[in-house]
Amino acid sequence: VENVAATTATFKSITALAVGPDGSVYIADGDAYRVRRVDPAGIISTVAGNGTSGGPPRSAEGKLATSVSVANVTDIAVGPDGTLYLVSGWYNLLSIDKNGTLHFLNQEWINTVKLAEGVPMSAQVVDSLQSVAVTAQGSVLLTADEWQRQQKSGAFAREWIRELAPSGLVPPIA
Repeated sequence: VENVAATTATFKSITALAVGPDGSVYIADGDAYRVRRVDPAGIISTVAGNGTSGGPPRSAEGKLATSVSVANVTDIAVGPDGTLYLVSGWYNLLSIDKNGTLHFLNQEWINTVKLAEGVPMSAQVVDSLQSVAVTAQGSVLLTADEWQRQQKSGAFAREWIRELAPSGLVPPIA
């Protein structure tokens, strides 16, 4: 149900919450494959996801965010300009602009991490994104596991935090 009082809405599985600069509350409803927005007047609407399972295909770039699937949303954040950021499918970093248009902010996952400092995020390949936050200046902070293979000794993970500055560069944080 769209554009009704949020108090009448039901959720299947809330996986993340964020608050926008205007006081709107954004709710990732994992099992409903949607992200909802409760505006300051208490009205709820869908801002991402069409209710079907599966992550958005690369062909969804530039399309209306409510027309594509957004599955496995593990975290959301809202920038000072109102841009919504989603971690979807463990490896997709998505943004949804004020017009509701979906954008991929990283390259498709290829079972490895090749995160390089000084390289635009759009050229990065990232595995196991976990969380996203946005600073007051509009920089996006990301956390993830970096899986690497050692010869005959199995896999190990290294946690990292990186900053996606408004210029698109990814300088190291930790």
